[in-house]
Amino acid sequence: MTAGGQSGPLAHRVAAAVLCLLSLLAAAPAQAEECPGFYRFVEFGLLDRDGMLRPGGTVLRGIDAEGAPILRTDATVCQAIQGVRRDGPGNPIPIVSEVAFDPALLPLDLGALRLSAHDDLAALTERIAAPHRAALAGAEPVTGPDFLCVSGPAVESCQLASPYGPDFPLVVYCDDAGCEMPALAYDDRIAVSARWDRQATTPEELGPEIRSRIEALRAFLAAQSNRAGR
Repeated sequence: MTAGGQSGPLAHRVAAAVLCLLSLLAAAPAQAEECPGFYRFVEFGLLDRDGMLRPGGTVLRGIDAEGAPILRTDATVCQAIQGVRRDGPGNPIPIVSEVAFDPALLPLDLGALRLSAHDDLAALTERIAAPHRAALAGAEPVTGPDFLCVSGPAVESCQLASPYGPDFPLVVYCDDAGCEMPALAYDDRIAVSARWDRQATTPEELGPEIRSRIEALRAFLAAQSNRAGR
């Protein structure tokens, strides 16, 4: 697996199944619409008591410090919601169900970074964690202060303490080339997925490496969002 996103064995065995889960469990969006020609921010909206999506909620900055766009326009899914808000200069802030950052434009060594909204994030993360838990039954895990890793046939997996709280499990799957984080629960609706090239050469090094990647990702998202405390 390379920073450019080429698939390796891990992508074929794990990521394909995870992407199927993401598709099945993705929030049933309001009707998708074409995104504005230019926007500096996006937001994921708020669900009201009737389950309708309204403006508000988590806002992500889609530009870098110099004002250049860093979101992939081909991977941004906008929603047809009335009452879209505008930023200070008057640009629309579209409501989205999915966005992906362009990894080549990020201050992070990632091959992919995506955020998406889901109706049942608990179910999604539990299903993603299931292969890791099954592997624990027949192997000796490697543990640390905030991670538990296990080696399976050709794939290693690590469960880590989430930086956003204990409500949803966080499991990362790795092969010799790279790692896939299918779903880090950012809140009770939004999942963060990412992949990166692996540097660790031993199981003992893998947990700390993943933790370092997730902390860098957390810091980046805090700087890009209206939720600086997260």
